[in-house]
Amino acid sequence: MPLFNEGPTTHPDGTAGVARPFLIVTLQRTGGTNLTNRLRRRSSFATEHEPFNQPRTYGAITRAWKATRDLGALQTDVAAVCARPVNIKHCVEMAPWKVTAVLLAASAEAGYRHLFLYRRDIVGRILSMEYAQRTKVWGPDHIEKAAHDAGAFEAPLDVETLLAHESRCIGRLNRAWKALRAAGARPGALAYEDLYGTDEDAARAMLDGVLDRLGFARDAAADAALLAELRAEGDQMTRDRYGRFRGVDALRERVAGLPKLRLGGRSA
Repeated sequence: MPLFNEGPTTHPDGTAGVARPFLIVTLQRTGGTNLTNRLRRRSSFATEHEPFNQPRTYGAITRAWKATRDLGALQTDVAAVCARPVNIKHCVEMAPWKVTAVLLAASAEAGYRHLFLYRRDIVGRILSMEYAQRTKVWGPDHIEKAAHDAGAFEAPLDVETLLAHESRCIGRLNRAWKALRAAGARPGALAYEDLYGTDEDAARAMLDGVLDRLGFARDAAADAALLAELRAEGDQMTRDRYGRFRGVDALRERVAGLPKLRLGGRSA
């Protein structure tokens, strides 16, 4: 039974909002921040990005779990978050699995709608992450990319470590999908390439499906503006540099051996 009012809401600008909160389940460097930021404008609920990461809004819950392993306290704390309620973007590789599992169960119980956002281009996501980490493109200081660009390619890629991490990421997404289905939820799946790729008509169709699945009231002009904003901000504008990584060819050759991502019959 949902723990909140499911009636329609309207923002001060007249735009109708979603009546139920959403949980976006994803990985870093998958376009989730951009998508979540745009969707929150159409929502009547507050929105948090990766709030269970230790330095963030509900990081104390994760820190307490790691310190005590008190499952009952974890379930109570996460259920309280979902009961507020709040929209959440959650990266499964950034939190302990038990925190993710409890969040999935609590959000399903509270009546959240769920969307998995993934990338078919595994190598692209890996290299985007590697480039961001080496250039410090994100973080509290927002260091300029250009300041560290040359040094980003000095060390060769640690292909073994990158593949092992990606295998864990895929495993967690698959496990999260199964957990939600077992909890009675009906998650949807969206590929980064379908939303941010070159085919605008396909992107429009995919976004229409997302808006319907998440329960947003529809408005043709607002939907068109949302799509334009999403696609304008969806590219990090750095992928042309990734060929400079030493070891990228070996990485490309070996990704075929990774486990398959299977989300409701979709295989990435």
